[in-house]
Amino acid sequence: KTGLTPVMTTVTVGGRPLAGATVVFEPERFLGANVKSATGTTNEHGMAPMSAEGAEYPGVAPGLYLVRITKEGVNLPTKYNAETVLGVEVAADAEYAKNEQDGPRFNL
Repeated sequence: KTGLTPVMTTVTVGGRPLAGATVVFEPERFLGANVKSATGTTNEHGMAPMSAEGAEYPGVAPGLYLVRITKEGVNLPTKYNAETVLGVEVAADAEYAKNEQDGPRFNL
């Protein structure tokens, strides 16, 4: 098992919060099967607490992830989802892991 790090991510479009978006952290393949994807849904402030697949509590395993962002009814460019150019490193000693509020930010 891998320990989980609290991650609160923020998604904006042109600087404005994107509510109701689904954010997926997809682990890089070299991390193997022990590191699971994490998912979150943004609130009205564009913030999403991330939770690893199958985890009892919110959090993400440390590692490198591709980031995919989608929202039903909104045509976001494929570079943010199907052909993502977004990525994030989750680390247990990151500043955002300490305050659980100011995590990775994605301005689309």
